[in-house]
Amino acid sequence: MSNVQVIYVGNDTILEVESLKNELTGLYVNDATVTVTLEETDGVDVAGDSWPKTLTYVGGSNGAYRATLVFGLALVAGRKYNAKITADAGAGLRAAWTVPCLARERS
Repeated sequence: MSNVQVIYVGNDTILEVESLKNELTGLYVNDATVTVTLEETDGVDVAGDSWPKTLTYVGGSNGAYRATLVFGLALVAGRKYNAKITADAGAGLRAAWTVPCLARERS
């Protein structure tokens, strides 16, 4: 993912985690449970979908997981949001991070 993810208002948007790895071994993790919750900057979940949403492993990839953020999310163009992502592949293989997002109108 880029440093800031753009989410287009009124459009489906693909959110992808690329190259999920075990930092100790350097091996790709292809069997994790990866989820995302899209939140307002005040921590309130964005309306229009059920959270957390599960990202699906992309078959044959090296640690790629993908989910669709649906067009009906209650987004406001120009407003910032946070995608809170978690990955869990068992003991010692858990991670959590936040990706800043910006809602935009597609031109």
